[in-house]
Amino acid sequence: MGKSRLAQELCDRSGLPHLYFTTVKGASVTESTTQFLTDLTESALPNDRALLPSTPPPGGWGDMLRLLAGTLPDQPCIVVLDEVPWLTEQDDTFDGQLQVAWDRLLSRRPVLLLLLGSDLHMMQRLTAYDRPFYGRADNLVLGPLNLAETAAVTGLAGSDAIDAHLITGGLPGILLR
Repeated sequence: MGKSRLAQELCDRSGLPHLYFTTVKGASVTESTTQFLTDLTESALPNDRALLPSTPPPGGWGDMLRLLAGTLPDQPCIVVLDEVPWLTEQDDTFDGQLQVAWDRLLSRRPVLLLLLGSDLHMMQRLTAYDRPFYGRADNLVLGPLNLAETAAVTGLAGSDAIDAHLITGGLPGILLR
């Protein structure tokens, strides 16, 4: 189980309203904000879907994050932004816009905001001393499964479990195929 699947399981099992948005690599800001608005509209988050616009606001991610904050329910909820490094490739101001939205709006709401990314260096950079999320976020790095976990997942024992672990490197996505 990788980071995306783990976050989706958290959303599904929590019973809380949630939004799960996955960025498409190479998409434009307009394409991404349009998809985000579609995902938001189809999620259980908005208090009143009739208040949502039919097209993304013109201000890009800054306006979209303000729109998100305005639609969050008064009860606990989860927002997942998957592949954040790709968002920062699309828009150089994204991490700053997210910081402003978090500091002024989102942090006042009962929301668990999960920022996911496959680029470990980029994700760690978001919380570095001179970066927008320093002191505002925690890092959780998902590594490969160890030998005991590989054995438990595959149902193998002894040398078969060792072979499976050596072949797959303990990567859940490969083990579960």
